[in-house]
Amino acid sequence: MVVEGKVYLIDFQGMRLGAAVYDLASLLYDPYQCHSRETRAAVWQHYTTEVQALGGMPPADRLLAVGAIQRLFQALGAYGKLWLKDGLEWYRAFVVPGCRMLVEAAEDVPEFPGILALARECLARSRTRLGK
Repeated sequence: MVVEGKVYLIDFQGMRLGAAVYDLASLLYDPYQCHSRETRAAVWQHYTTEVQALGGMPPADRLLAVGAIQRLFQALGAYGKLWLKDGLEWYRAFVVPGCRMLVEAAEDVPEFPGILALARECLARSRTRLGK
């Protein structure tokens, strides 16, 4: 935010230092946008190329999916609370897309079969409950 020429960082959720891949995963696996696998792969490839061009070591490809899993669990928990506990119906629309993206991310991390099974169950149950 810029106020009277001064820059301020504001965040009403959880601003903290963390892995850059988490922020990129949050953008690419955003249930509000539902970017395609192709778009996510292209942006990730561009990101890793730029990191390398700047002399850095790009993260392993699987870390994008791991970051997405972490972010989607957090987001889905928030959607459930905001919808079911706080009565903010608007968040209901993003439960199924969020679960679908969680399945897609979990499919890219085969060493976590339990997370994939949980993600698939979440998707099935949310589709049944929400009729989608």
